[in-house]
Amino acid sequence: MSNENNERDFYFSFAYTDIFGVEKIENIKQYFGSLQNAWQAEKEAWNNFKKSTIEKYFSFKNSFSLEQTKKYLSENDIKFSLFIDQDYPENLKNISYPPPVIFYLGNLGITEQQKDFSLAIVGSRKTSPYGEKVLEDLINGLDNRFLIVSGLALGTDANAHRKALQRKIKTGAVLGGPIEKNHISCPISNYWLAKEILADGGFILSEFPPNTPIHKSNFPRRNRIIAGLCKGTLVIEAGEKSGALKTAEYAKDANRVVMAVPGSIYGELSIGTNNLLKDHVDLISDSGDIFNCLGLKTQKSIVSASDKQVEIIKNAKIAGGTAGEIIIKSLILLNKIANTDEISAISQLDTPCVHSTLTILELSGIIRRNRDGQFLLV
Repeated sequence: MSNENNERDFYFSFAYTDIFGVEKIENIKQYFGSLQNAWQAEKEAWNNFKKSTIEKYFSFKNSFSLEQTKKYLSENDIKFSLFIDQDYPENLKNISYPPPVIFYLGNLGITEQQKDFSLAIVGSRKTSPYGEKVLEDLINGLDNRFLIVSGLALGTDANAHRKALQRKIKTGAVLGGPIEKNHISCPISNYWLAKEILADGGFILSEFPPNTPIHKSNFPRRNRIIAGLCKGTLVIEAGEKSGALKTAEYAKDANRVVMAVPGSIYGELSIGTNNLLKDHVDLISDSGDIFNCLGLKTQKSIVSASDKQVEIIKNAKIAGGTAGEIIIKSLILLNKIANTDEISAISQLDTPCVHSTLTILELSGIIRRNRDGQFLLV
């Protein structure tokens, strides 16, 4: 076994304890020189660390078998990714406390492929007809470039996953408990929904090792991962103390886009979202707002821009002949603004031709010149 693979196994062992975070594992590595040295060190060598941590660690270590653990995961198709691995989601790496290991079923690669279109949708477990209709309309306005991430809980979470599947949009679920043999930590009524997510090429993810007990404290940890995986978080409905507000808080702390749907001032399920809006998160009233908040273009707007460019090129050819067509295509390649030298270089036309054709195109109203002497499309 290479040193690199050896060290990865020891990283996995420390991560699996669910005692040490990414930063702490790095500190241990620096202190002992390597994680292998740390794992093989006697208890006395750990005296500079917190006593309660040492006790927990050695209690875990005495009953842990790397070989048996990896065999169990393999036999149950449970994959894992370490913070130090290349396939660990980039968005998740960039939060304050990323999990050192994540366990998952399905296709984790979509978190990277669709990270610019990754959207967490969260809300109340109790939903209103208003919230359900809003959620349906918003997801119907998205397209299959998106990745919808939620928590596979009852209510808004389950609705977000279902609507995404119906819209042929990939979706992923983050659990508040472990992925076990023949068992996924979610409400029984969502078991087949979880199967659908996987069958459609999505993923189910948890930071909790198998056999981890489910506690209330697991769910805020889950919420930080939901927010951490995504470019933006959208809260549909939330009561005053809803866990969805915690997800929004984690998203804000990670400098992600936070959005909320406004609701009735008399509705209990709108108190949380309306309070978020008072804190100046982005207000969402239609799917176009989601695109704008995430800095994305709708497919319709991309097609429209393309159609407009075709029309401009056609008019340029009529006004300035082949040279006019080439120059406009050059401007499009140069992000629509350039000086004469740049246009000459990319169009490969001689300078006199460029000058005379630019004049014709300017007189025809197809391009204009700014104060810096650069040309841009009208």
